[in-house]
Amino acid sequence: NEDNTATLLGGKHYNAQWADDWHNVIHPMLTDENEGYYQDFTEDATAKLVRCLGEGFIYQGEQTRHGKARGEPSKDLPASAFVIFLQNHDQVGNRAFGERLTRLAPEPALKAATALLLLSPIIPLLFIGEEWGTASAICLVALLLLQLGTYVVGRRIGRFNIVDVTWGAGFAVVALVVVALRGAGLGGEVGLDWHVLAIAAAAIVWGARLSVHVGRKTAGKGEDPRYVDMLERSGGYDPQGNPRASVILRKVFFLQGAIQWVVSLPLQALVVSEAPAGAFAVLALAGLGIWLLGFVFEAVGDAQLAAFKNDPNRGRIMDRGLWSWTRHPNYFGDACVWWGIWLAASAAGPAAWTFVAPMLMTFLLVWGSGARLLEKTMSQRPGWDAYARRVSFFIPRPPKREG
Repeated sequence: NEDNTATLLGGKHYNAQWADDWHNVIHPMLTDENEGYYQDFTEDATAKLVRCLGEGFIYQGEQTRHGKARGEPSKDLPASAFVIFLQNHDQVGNRAFGERLTRLAPEPALKAATALLLLSPIIPLLFIGEEWGTASAICLVALLLLQLGTYVVGRRIGRFNIVDVTWGAGFAVVALVVVALRGAGLGGEVGLDWHVLAIAAAAIVWGARLSVHVGRKTAGKGEDPRYVDMLERSGGYDPQGNPRASVILRKVFFLQGAIQWVVSLPLQALVVSEAPAGAFAVLALAGLGIWLLGFVFEAVGDAQLAAFKNDPNRGRIMDRGLWSWTRHPNYFGDACVWWGIWLAASAAGPAAWTFVAPMLMTFLLVWGSGARLLEKTMSQRPGWDAYARRVSFFIPRPPKREG
């Protein structure tokens, strides 16, 4: 309804529409941008804004700068006939770099405009992420879309354990979203800095390595018995044996996406953090050091286990290398990765409250789908009891001497 035809609204044809006039008058007030169609709204902008709040349309038959009459009287329409916003997908997406108002407008002015938006009798719209100035909602959508795409691929190839491949990839996606949103100014004038780039790179490298490793390990193999058992118990198959999309999406894919979202909270907090300095910079570097320790432990542990499985003279129990110091070096390394990322991110302040993320990851690695569950199967192997007495369960230490 570019022509502001008031007779179309109020339930006669449509219930409501975007109040573009509101955006077009308040945007130049916040940013001093006055090119293009904003020129029709910069003169006597305060009076135009008052009219918009009271009557909906600013132009109700008046001429624009092109000499063309625009609009119809709208003062009799209810406030519910309009939806106002400070920014939306159209206004952000049409910018070359996708900057948001947190990057374009002074913080006090933006806070005042947000208060006016929310307290107005007209229906307000908050663009995704705008309510907190963070990436959380956007990251959640990105993860759910990733999981939905993974489900489609799994359905086509006939196995849903492909979800394990996108476990690491999901965190890489979150890191990329955070970098993109920081570059677009979602966190304000902070922009990209060494702190954000280093932590994002750590998450991307870890996630990419893990996804490639799991992809190679599962390629050419059938469905994981764990998923078959879980889906059979939860009604994941119909009487003909066909998978039920709603159950599988909820129990496997979207559940993993939700867990990824919680675990990645330290990454998401980077959108609004500033680069640490002094002692806090040292703390960030210490966190990255813990990440590196965990990354090496996990990667080396995985490589040693793969070499063991390819050894025709191997024994029943893997007790070489890191596996002689801990029964789960890959899980221990995984835990270090996320405690390190949390510590590094917390050095900037806002991420400190996200300690629930590494706690959840550690819980899953030890008591959830990780070490304890795996040992229920491994404990049936000959020689396991002696190995378990000799080697630490989780935290590495020199092996005990038997006898």
